[in-house]
Amino acid sequence: MKQRFITDTTTSWGPVVILSDIEFWNNHYEELKDWCDNNEGELSGMVVTFKQEKHLMLFALKWS
Repeated sequence: MKQRFITDTTTSWGPVVILSDIEFWNNHYEELKDWCDNNEGELSGMVVTFKQEKHLMLFALKWS
């Protein structure tokens, strides 16, 4: 299985997901955007930032 994203909880912006599969991002952009809007995530290009680590965990469970 191709790795779709990398997570990091130590950034100054808060928990971050870096999407590493452009095809996945392109095919699921609207769904990713909607999910982020409903789960306190901010999608900016291929980077998703969260205010709380629990939302990063939810993201990883949903999109793995």
